[in-house]
Amino acid sequence: MTIENQIISRLNALVGVGYKIDYSSSQEVDDALWLMHPAKQRAEKPELILYSNGLLVSQDIGNERNQLRIENDELESFNNFIRTVPMPNFWEKTLEVRGNLLAGLIVIVFCGAGAVLFNVISSFITKT
Repeated sequence: MTIENQIISRLNALVGVGYKIDYSSSQEVDDALWLMHPAKQRAEKPELILYSNGLLVSQDIGNERNQLRIENDELESFNNFIRTVPMPNFWEKTLEVRGNLLAGLIVIVFCGAGAVLFNVISSFITKT
């Protein structure tokens, strides 16, 4: 298996257990993908970096001793890690969508309140 196939296989396995590509961080570098797991509270390693050489590391800033580091040729270690990752539940999967809906609802409420306030002030001004 070529290294490209191994990297794609790793990425598929990580996505299969719930990791998603963090496009904003991944756009800043040429040779790595940042991955985030929606079950941030339950996943032991919710933030990972998959490098173009197949190296997988966790984002344990300030705690390098507990950092996950799996080289490309460590297939058994990678498979053991994948088995420990919890699948995200519905609530965790929809967090981003719910946040966007809440933001939209807040905008609608403020616009509606502004329209009502405008009508009240307009009617008050026209009566006097």
